Amino acid sequence: MKTSCGKIEHSSAEIVEILAKSFSENTSTSKLPLQFTSQQCTGNYNFDTGMSHETYNAPFTMQELKRAIKHTKNSAPGPDLVHIQMLKNMDYENLTQVLKLYNNIWKTHCIPNSWKEAIVVPILKPGKTPQEPNNYRPIALTSVLCKTMEKMVTQRLMNYLEANNKVDPNQSGFRKNHSTIDQLIKLQQEILDGFTQKQYIVCVFFDFEKAFDRISKKPIMKALQALNLNGNLPLFAEDFLQNRTFKVRLNGYLSTSHVQEIGTPQGAVISPPLFLATLFDIQAQIKKPVCYSLFADDLAMYIRSSSLAYIEKILQKTINELEKWASSKGLQFSPDKTKLINFHRKQNSPPPINITLYGQQIQNVTTHKFLGLHFDQQLTWKIHLQHTKKKSTISLNLLKKISGTKWGADRKSMLRIYSSHVQSIFDYGAIIYSTASKTDLNKLNSVQNQAL
Repeated sequence: MKTSCGKIEHSSAEIVEILAKSFSENTSTSKLPLQFTSQQCTGNYNFDTGMSHETYNAPFTMQELKRAIKHTKNSAPGPDLVHIQMLKNMDYENLTQVLKLYNNIWKTHCIPNSWKEAIVVPILKPGKTPQEPNNYRPIALTSVLCKTMEKMVTQRLMNYLEANNKVDPNQSGFRKNHSTIDQLIKLQQEILDGFTQKQYIVCVFFDFEKAFDRISKKPIMKALQALNLNGNLPLFAEDFLQNRTFKVRLNGYLSTSHVQEIGTPQGAVISPPLFLATLFDIQAQIKKPVCYSLFADDLAMYIRSSSLAYIEKILQKTINELEKWASSKGLQFSPDKTKLINFHRKQNSPPPINITLYGQQIQNVTTHKFLGLHFDQQLTWKIHLQHTKKKSTISLNLLKKISGTKWGADRKSMLRIYSSHVQSIFDYGAIIYSTASKTDLNKLNSVQNQAL
């Protein structure tokens, strides 16, 4: 593991400290945009504690508790070493005591400090080198007791947001009956409509810089207040987000404790709905004729017209508004990772689109991966099918390692593994890339024929 000075450390004891320092720096207030630092002292939030009559503020019921326990996965325990099986095997009398504990916390808005401690497990991002600390995603293991309460709070929060139309209609992340396919179809249809009308369709694919790590408490609280939430629910969220600490665990080694100054814990149950609530007002910044697709923090913004000058003017104006909006949340886009595609089917190649993000020109590309699909400039899906074939072939080769007529897995098990590890690769987005030419689609058949 590489230190900040460039020195390579091999000891697990040193590596956990390097990772802990890196994660701590990423959740430090020093990482907030300068515009946010100057704005954060302006505007306050105040939650009316007399709103206990609202359904979302009522005491939790035994039915809610049992449902939360039932749907809590058998994941690793947090620092308190309490396992979910302990709750799942409790009798009614002991569950009643747990419910009393939760309702007392709910009423007093005071979460135990031990519930705010996390054990962070570093997960290497796909395709990244293991020597760089920033190439690891911090997954927080927190108290199961806290997670169970978070589930009940999250259910109430999402019910409120959905029932009151407080979730961006262009947002498909973390929502029931919504998926990435919804937004992919929407983008594809806009591109195809543009092709039909012989228009340019310019799409900007934004990259948030560590969105969950950088979003701070105050914008979240102000967002909840703007959504007319008061009383126990937002006050629970406020206490949940403050005074948080973590330790990094790797190969049996545990780092020293570090403070998480900003951000929502990755792996915490309540983090996604709080993030959705905070991003709700992005729709006020992106006005027609500009459209957008959003899945969690994956954002694609697009517009179509016969005039490139008009497209540049409207997109630049919208991006300027997005810069201000992101800063007000403590968020920032990455100019280097944000890309632009000009979709068209014209014989002559148009000039590059000149649009800037934080004063830096956004790179024009001919292909980009968005929500798992590789979009190309003419929407032929050739690049995506090449990636799909390569990925499925790798999975199929692994499958061959455990197959054999006299040894290995039985036929039923092989079919099950094939379905989950090979067929699933073909199935994802098939409804979208099915518009590719038959010649290109038939190239996938060779992989399936090998499987047979």
